[in-house]
Amino acid sequence: MNRIALAVLVVVFTACGMPPTETPKTELLAGAQTFYGAFNTGNVQQMTDLLAADFTDHMMSPRPDDGGKANLAYSVGAFKQGYPDLSIVITESWQEGDTLTVFTKVTGTNTGPLFGAPATGKAVSFSTIDVLGFEKGKLKDLHHIEQQYQMFQQLK
Repeated sequence: MNRIALAVLVVVFTACGMPPTETPKTELLAGAQTFYGAFNTGNVQQMTDLLAADFTDHMMSPRPDDGGKANLAYSVGAFKQGYPDLSIVITESWQEGDTLTVFTKVTGTNTGPLFGAPATGKAVSFSTIDVLGFEKGKLKDLHHIEQQYQMFQQLK
């Protein structure tokens, strides 16, 4: 009897499709750590390898690029140049399906040029909120808000 019930379940799941599975949060956090690790080390290739072919950075930006992969690569390089000791640490995270919402704490000392502005030698500490959408282990969608006003106020 148990074999018949199992066979029926296999037929039902095959006919109707398997129930949706959620990526374990540990896997999403590993992807997020790779994302922030690229910023912390300035490793543009690490960032590029994480991004899906159809990646979209949804942040509106004045940076002179396409708003996608090049935008992110530019940011990785610019932040590492401006803050050689850059540290981005995840402080909280929440999962919804294959999407991870992350709060981070960003610290660093501005000892290099930052987006064309000269170094100030001042330390900064600010937070970000990022929504990272993953698909098959790759970062597909990015929405982010940084406390840029606080960062620039600290650089004065």
